[in-house]
Amino acid sequence: MTYPTRWQVPAGFSAANDPDVFPTLAGQNFIASKSAKFPPTIIKTAASGREVRVQIASQPTWDFKLTYDFLTNNPPTASDLQTLQAFFLSRNGQAQPFFFYDPFDNAVTSQTIGTGNGSTTALQLCRSVNAGANNAFFENIYAVLGTPVVKVNGVTKTLGTDYTIGAYGVITFTTAPASGAAITWSGQFLFLCRFAQDNLDAEQMVQTLWAQKGLAFQSFHP
Repeated sequence: MTYPTRWQVPAGFSAANDPDVFPTLAGQNFIASKSAKFPPTIIKTAASGREVRVQIASQPTWDFKLTYDFLTNNPPTASDLQTLQAFFLSRNGQAQPFFFYDPFDNAVTSQTIGTGNGSTTALQLCRSVNAGANNAFFENIYAVLGTPVVKVNGVTKTLGTDYTIGAYGVITFTTAPASGAAITWSGQFLFLCRFAQDNLDAEQMVQTLWAQKGLAFQSFHP
């Protein structure tokens, strides 16, 4: 099977058993780490000392690391360990992507995604990091959680009738927004990620409880 299977995840998805979303399990600790990074900037220094810097990418990626204080393993009645293992195995380690719901970074409100020109129908969803500030940074959003509220000049549009959500968070309007029309969206999003490792280690604490001390994955751009 190729993952993900869709680009809009229902708001009531099963947090422990969704085929596309990294499982939320009882023993999960807080996010151990989350860091933003860009590919290494190319820097050339002339004999005079003058530097020339070449930017490789305009969008960052995010590195995540999770830990689990405990994972139940008492099959077939309860096995969070096997739930985590099955999800990891279904991705063949680093090979296949998935969505990650960050409980502390997952929503936008009245986020501008473009201005109509009377002909363009497809627009990429995005979000602002530190929205409203002078140093706000825009990055693409590739997956939606629940039904977004999309507005054109303040008028709410209907999903399935006025627009659709396609691969990698691209929305396509049935009719191109008029020239000068402000296009915004509000709602929740997910990070498009892949595992950063091909192994999944676990430590047995007692007969039915295991721990996992560091599972790393990262967002990426299609």
